[in-house]
Amino acid sequence: MLECRAFNQGRENVKRIVMVLMIAACQMASAEDDLLNCKWENGELMSESACESQRYLQSDRERIRIEETVRQKEEEKTAKKRKECAGMSRKVLNNKERNAIAKAVKDALKDPDSAKFKWMKLSGKGANREGYVGYYCGLVNARNSYGGYTGYTPFAAMIGGFGTPKFEVIFVTLADNESDDVLENCAKECYTDFRLAN
Repeated sequence: MLECRAFNQGRENVKRIVMVLMIAACQMASAEDDLLNCKWENGELMSESACESQRYLQSDRERIRIEETVRQKEEEKTAKKRKECAGMSRKVLNNKERNAIAKAVKDALKDPDSAKFKWMKLSGKGANREGYVGYYCGLVNARNSYGGYTGYTPFAAMIGGFGTPKFEVIFVTLADNESDDVLENCAKECYTDFRLAN
């Protein structure tokens, strides 16, 4: 009985090895077929390196086409959002609100004392709603750890109790190159054109 089990197990291992070899052979045949399909316009076969170059160029063209399609869709989405937001009322923040937001943003910076702000009017849903909880967006410029100013960067401050004595900043997020979360949250609240900040 033990011998039968060992024999069956050995047979299973042989099946696995044969399967792996068959897959490898198919992949090699597929690569050779691809090479045979690489022809110049006059019908002559390309060298392997020329074929690889053509494949690279084709994949690069495809990548560029996909990136262009994504960019166009993003532009259409932004244009649609700007159109939606065009008629929304906006309200100027008072000094107490600005100071609370500025303090929270400064707490997130490496050099808080160097912070310079450009403010936007409170936009969209919260402009005329007392007690509103949502995002306020603006721009901040501050020194980095090397002592140089980084340029104006969008920030999103989640606020609560807008227009009431209980006004507070719940948390702040600064935009960076790796994340579009800040810009997405700002766009939801109709902060789509940061050129309006002053």
